[in-house]
Amino acid sequence: MKPRWAIGLTLATCVVAASNAYGFEEIRLSTTTDSSRGELAVSGSVVVWTDSRGLCGYDFRTGQEFVTSSRSCGTLSVSGNTVVWSENGDIYGYDLATHTEFPISTSAAGQVHPAISGNVVVWVDGRSDPGDIYGYDLSTHTAFPICTHAGHQNHPRISGRIIVWQDDRNNKMDIYGYDLASQSEFPICTRPGNQQFPGVSGDFVVWNEQNVDVYGYDLAAQTEFAICTDPAGQSGLNIGDNVVVWRDDRGNGDIYGYDLSKRITFPICLNAAEQTAPAASANIAAWADSRNGSRDIYGAVIPEPATLALLALGGLAVMRRRKRNT
Repeated sequence: MKPRWAIGLTLATCVVAASNAYGFEEIRLSTTTDSSRGELAVSGSVVVWTDSRGLCGYDFRTGQEFVTSSRSCGTLSVSGNTVVWSENGDIYGYDLATHTEFPISTSAAGQVHPAISGNVVVWVDGRSDPGDIYGYDLSTHTAFPICTHAGHQNHPRISGRIIVWQDDRNNKMDIYGYDLASQSEFPICTRPGNQQFPGVSGDFVVWNEQNVDVYGYDLAAQTEFAICTDPAGQSGLNIGDNVVVWRDDRGNGDIYGYDLSKRITFPICLNAAEQTAPAASANIAAWADSRNGSRDIYGAVIPEPATLALLALGGLAVMRRRKRNT
């Protein structure tokens, strides 16, 4: 059964759309002139973010922006009809279909950086160590430890049965994983240097290498591969389904993508203004954009892989022209 994207308060339909020079139709998703803050999250056709109104979103299927809650949300994540976020050291959830809010973890020790996939929520927990990884099953209403190793674990992400995080147990940042099915922990990347800010989707794990490059690992094939090593630097990494997105410093903070099925890189937004905080799911990408003087939310539909190959060539031509003009 497909999820029903019911909403709390529906606002005016956004009609600010334009095709950029390399084929994407960009849509302004937020109608407020107030600067948005924090991260974005995408699941299916829905993008969620926070601004001064509270927890907000946009549904690409209906073309409608909505406000679901006036709560002051921190880091957030969405899967299907469920949005989760951190607020004052606690973890809360909101059901987009039933318009109901509910607590997930309110331990006095403090919880931050939640992520959700299906019925499982994960977060960084301070009840026994400054940075352990805990989880919660929404279907059974039970919390459970995932990693309580000495040291600091941070930035957990989850996809299906696989949870990943960055871990400093070796006196540097490495990437570790946990399989909910086998209840086993395993290292993903522990080579010299720092590996940080992991993401996971299906069998693919991605991360920032030395806070500059983007690398990936195929859990099924047990092979590592480079995604982007441009010396300008990449940050704000996010993955959804077969698409990886990041902020790229080749321009003034652009948004690039990578198709894991075709292994091709393509530009998403090369607007002269700064773009940050990208997120993706399936064929939807969204990001924060300063082209209008405020921190607005923009989005775009990612074309099919065959079209992406042509767009990648077009984006390369745009970059070459840009470099010749500087």
